[in-house]
Amino acid sequence: MFSGRSEAFDEPFVNNKVTAGGIALGFYAGLFSYNGWQCLTVGVEEVENPKKTLPIATFFGLFFGALIYLAMNAAYFLVLTVDEFKSTETVAILFLKKALSAEFSKFVPFLICLVLIGSMNATIFGSSRYLFVGSRAKIMPSIFSGLHRSSDSPRPAVFAQFFLAVGMSFLGNLEDLINYVSYAIALQQVTILTALFYMRYYKLQNSEDDKILKCPLLIAILYSAVSIALVVVPLLPKIGSYKVAIYAIGLLLIGLLTHFLIIRRKKLPSILHKIDSYLFMASQILFDTVPLKS
Repeated sequence: MFSGRSEAFDEPFVNNKVTAGGIALGFYAGLFSYNGWQCLTVGVEEVENPKKTLPIATFFGLFFGALIYLAMNAAYFLVLTVDEFKSTETVAILFLKKALSAEFSKFVPFLICLVLIGSMNATIFGSSRYLFVGSRAKIMPSIFSGLHRSSDSPRPAVFAQFFLAVGMSFLGNLEDLINYVSYAIALQQVTILTALFYMRYYKLQNSEDDKILKCPLLIAILYSAVSIALVVVPLLPKIGSYKVAIYAIGLLLIGLLTHFLIIRRKKLPSILHKIDSYLFMASQILFDTVPLKS
């Protein structure tokens, strides 16, 4: 760009058909790249001083992440043509071949592996805490509440999340999976923000709790507006993507049905308690875990 190669940005949206549904799906793909920030809030219990650490980590993590993604995409558009984008399966390899040399392009698979390892680490770390806290609150099987004897990590929850992630990677193509997961996350965020507004309105926070992190209300309102738009647009006729919404909402309904038929029941069949107990005993042997109270 500094050398004067800016022709790719002269008409960046020429011959493009822009629709609300397409913008929403574009947001899904874009937000998926920045999805690691959610692990910061999930891992509050792992941080010694969350009120100081989390705002700093959130700001610098998002700032540098956005800067790197913006620079990478700008470089792609400056070097590659639209036809080259469409014809190649790996944009980074073709980019390095044209910008540097074919020798540098050989490092791309290795770099992609590093990125995937980092992404999986953040996802498994964050999502496994949902299982752990759910088990601690008695709404998930007790096997997920076990902690490793020496490291205090929820090993069963981590391995469960790992196997779920590996299993989902074999279902459908990557773009569809990203859209399904992103829609489910947007739906989750709308629910969380609704609970946040409810808590703020009725002042349900405990002011004596030092670990409370208060987000400015304006940011919460703006974020809720974006999340609601991402949830509603795929449901609109002609401009939406029904397939994405149907799959995500279907999974949500299955979860709610399971919750009310099994978890919310005051008295469960004794066979379920026995299975739960045996599974926890097996996890103690396999993962060297101890009960949460220990």
